[in-house]
Amino acid sequence: MKNFESFFTKLTEEEKEIVLILRGIVLDCIPNIKEKISYNVPYYFLNTRICFIWPSSIPLGPKKGVEFGFCQGHLLPDPRNLLFAGERKIVRSISYFSKKEIQSRTLRNFLLEAVILDDQIRPSSKRKR
Repeated sequence: MKNFESFFTKLTEEEKEIVLILRGIVLDCIPNIKEKISYNVPYYFLNTRICFIWPSSIPLGPKKGVEFGFCQGHLLPDPRNLLFAGERKIVRSISYFSKKEIQSRTLRNFLLEAVILDDQIRPSSKRKR
């Protein structure tokens, strides 16, 4: 898959609803973010990979629902333990099984923290001098 539209056609109707909401939050919260299909799902970048949306219809993803992952999630503040690690050391995620479960404010807060982190960990060759 090379673009969002070809990715989107592979999803169930329920996944499409969830994905559109999650994608909308990302694009609204971080207007200058870049979207790129990697591993057949949308990843979002600034200086580094910030997050991804991985529906269960796409191989290697969750068994059910839509996973919203933070690529450097282990570094994000999570006092309410909302981010799931599983067996992963770095990535953290939240799984959504219906659009009603999406807490926009919470997701936006994580995204803003991820942007701050992205600026701090970006490769030194991209830092402003």
